[in-house]
Amino acid sequence: MQYLAILFGLLHAVASFDKDIDLKYKTLPEADFIEYFNNLGLSWKITSKKFSDVSQLACSFLNSSFIKDIPYIKHEKDVDLPSDFDARKKWPECPTIGKIYDQELCGSCWTFGVATTASDRTCIHGKGIVNLSEQDFQCCQESHPGNVCQGGYPSVAFNCWTTIGLVTQQCQPYNILELMENKCERKCHNDADYESDKHFGANVYRIQKVDKAIKTELFENGPVEMSFDVYEDFLQYQNGIYEHKFGRLKGGHSVRVIGYGEENGVKYWLAANSWGDLWGEDGFFRIKRFQEEVYFEDEVLTGIPQN
Repeated sequence: MQYLAILFGLLHAVASFDKDIDLKYKTLPEADFIEYFNNLGLSWKITSKKFSDVSQLACSFLNSSFIKDIPYIKHEKDVDLPSDFDARKKWPECPTIGKIYDQELCGSCWTFGVATTASDRTCIHGKGIVNLSEQDFQCCQESHPGNVCQGGYPSVAFNCWTTIGLVTQQCQPYNILELMENKCERKCHNDADYESDKHFGANVYRIQKVDKAIKTELFENGPVEMSFDVYEDFLQYQNGIYEHKFGRLKGGHSVRVIGYGEENGVKYWLAANSWGDLWGEDGFFRIKRFQEEVYFEDEVLTGIPQN
């Protein structure tokens, strides 16, 4: 039995880094390397680098002391899952699922991963269409060790959704300069009352690092937040199913996952990034499931909105 468990893990976590490709990346001019890489016949294509400053990539951290207190959910019934799933198609009445944002030069990816997931879930579970504010995490002090732009803990941020709530983007729109000041302002920029504008989560939970468990949660309840390791090659992603092939580790990142599928035998997750709609597939990307170096499935978080 132990042998079968080890074998299952090896089948789902195969190293994909390629030393030959990495050497070409280090030695060829960028234009030549892009042409070389895109002619390899891999599952994805690259383009020129979007970022001159990659400081925003070290933006998602694991709070091991806190996350251990977040329970795992267990789906009691065996759900008949489709081979491909896109939450935008199942819940077309929830336009937030298709929205793409740009965190700009700020390490606030964790706020987007959490706030957009919470917004989607609020709509999916019948609590109305809302765009919850990333800015409001400045009042969730325990979720970030410095200011919001210096990175934070998605697990703690989800907990703040349940304890102190989040206002809407109309109340507190995204403003990097204010985030860098690291001041909590409990007031709205429109005419709304700050406390009355709050939306809360009822509970927060984790999903086990099991393919069917994650897919079932997506299909039954909607998008989830995942954190993972970003390498230099991910910065140049243009389209297709990303699989780590070259470059150094740049930091942790947090995104919202909205579906899954399979193309040409490659199984993937479908995710919304927070680097604007000019990056990737109109702001979205597909990533090969269970890659050894990326740890995409290690911290899968989400929650249910309050009644």
